[in-house]
Amino acid sequence: MTTRVKYSEIEGQLQTGDILLCHSVLHESLLIEFVQGSPWSHIGMIVRLPQYDFPLLWESTTFDNIPDVLLGKTKNGPMLVPLHERLRTDVDNIWDPMFAFRKLNVQRTPQMQAALLDVIQELHHASFPNEEQMLRIVVDGKLGIAGGNNSLFCSQLLAETFIRMGLLPPHRVPNSYWPVDFSTQGHVELLDNAGFSEELYLLADGLQGNAQNQAL
Repeated sequence: MTTRVKYSEIEGQLQTGDILLCHSVLHESLLIEFVQGSPWSHIGMIVRLPQYDFPLLWESTTFDNIPDVLLGKTKNGPMLVPLHERLRTDVDNIWDPMFAFRKLNVQRTPQMQAALLDVIQELHHASFPNEEQMLRIVVDGKLGIAGGNNSLFCSQLLAETFIRMGLLPPHRVPNSYWPVDFSTQGHVELLDNAGFSEELYLLADGLQGNAQNQAL
């Protein structure tokens, strides 16, 4: 049975390490979804920082329409943006018409938070790979070769972040992960007795999108 939630209901429950899965109607994203056999082509991680009273999204994307909250400017690649703003603009532009959250069940520690801040600082200025770089990084991932940190795609960034936080084992390279791996269709070897909840499908109510753009 599919669980549906409104943003106003779940915003206050979201914690660092929870994930957001996105379904897109853009050509490149539909191709990724076809190859994976999954409705999800993009993924990001929820981040809570004490200086903000709203959840942020740590993601790597080609979209550069929202200023990064720490850098104060727009960019592609790894970025930290207000979660609600990302969802709202995706719905308004009909880029991503379907979303799902998965809550991370784990004991969050100061060490995890410190590791997260370190990885954000280290990777913040990286870019999103172009088509040629993407092909090389993906092939390297299938061969177990790390893709480096100069350019990162979405699930590569998430996996790298989880590895640094001690939530994923370091023996699997970050560029071998895809969004489907973090969905209920896939499987990831979470450490520290961590686990994900079911997928919580997000309704577009309250995101200022069109009524027909609901996650059903």
